[in-house]
Amino acid sequence: VVTGVQTCALPISLYAVGVFLSFTLSQVGMFLKWKRSRTLGWKHKAFINGLGAVVTFITVILIGITKFFHGAWIVCIVIPLLVYLMVKVKQHYTKIAEQLKLSLEQRPNEGATTNNQQHVIILVGALNKSFLKALNCARCLSQNVVAFHVSTDTEATEKLERKWEEYNPGIPLIIKYSSYRDIMKPLMNFIESKERASKHGETVTVVISQFVITKWWHNLLHNQTAYFIKSMLYKNRNVAVLTVPYII
Repeated sequence: VVTGVQTCALPISLYAVGVFLSFTLSQVGMFLKWKRSRTLGWKHKAFINGLGAVVTFITVILIGITKFFHGAWIVCIVIPLLVYLMVKVKQHYTKIAEQLKLSLEQRPNEGATTNNQQHVIILVGALNKSFLKALNCARCLSQNVVAFHVSTDTEATEKLERKWEEYNPGIPLIIKYSSYRDIMKPLMNFIESKERASKHGETVTVVISQFVITKWWHNLLHNQTAYFIKSMLYKNRNVAVLTVPYII
């Protein structure tokens, strides 16, 4: 829009710095991969990627200096700014994780269950304090409570299984794997499957934890998946949704 689609007037230096920076990062990543794996011929491969990283990094510096006022300044300012913002977001998530960390001494409430056999499903992303509150609420509704987790990250799921076995909250953990990060399809398949052993037309209660953040803009970083799941579950007449808030 600004240049009237004239390629000669576009900041090509901006493009060049960004491209060679991407080359540098990818080459460094491959160098570290070979160094860690130490597979057959890793030294030769690491040398090639290491040399590529050095050459492309030198190119980034040269273009950044010589073409700084020709558009390279945009990348030199924007990328550090984006990295800073991402670091701050990461620090926020780390701080929240510390507040939610569940110790083995913090146990579910005893004697709060009823004799009702209504099926209750607790959606679990991680074993933390928000899950404990959701479990206590679910046990006030029924004794027939299961935890349900959709695995989109094998490493995170294995960590959850280890913590679950160690903590032993007293309810079964059902894990379904999704290759395409689709949470709704595995969840609905489980609700409607014989595995849940529910009668046709029976209402199933799905318990979802939701963070309540003191700063409004922090809400942009949380509960997005929960909002999506609830909006989809509301369309099913045989599903009731219970939202359990947890104040951060």
